[in-house]
Amino acid sequence: MNIDSKAAEAVVNFIAAAAPVIDEAEQLEKAAAQKSAAVEKAIPGVVDTLVKGGYLTNDQRIKAAESLKNPVTVLETLQRIALATAIKSAEEAKSGLGSSSTPNKDTKPTVKKASVSQESAADQHFLRSFGLA
Repeated sequence: MNIDSKAAEAVVNFIAAAAPVIDEAEQLEKAAAQKSAAVEKAIPGVVDTLVKGGYLTNDQRIKAAESLKNPVTVLETLQRIALATAIKSAEEAKSGLGSSSTPNKDTKPTVKKASVSQESAADQHFLRSFGLA
């Protein structure tokens, strides 16, 4: 078998040039797999926290867990939670929920009773973002 020395040299040079690129691609793939595994491991805890915080019901766990695998959905969810919290805080401050008042001649403080309200628009929007409402 006759092998042209220029062709052989070109093949060797190609392999030498490709090796670092292949190594870098393998490292990127390994890092992506590790990140993906870390996300998969963290999702159940996040869903538990969302349920405990009242943002989700037990019935919504599976769909919410699937949604949290997408980074864009996670960022949108964080934004909605922050918005919902800000709206609830503003509503509570506006209505005086949880604040105490002490009449001038009474030494005993009184606490205003909190009223039970329907889900806020922010809560409904949050649930729709997961496809749950």
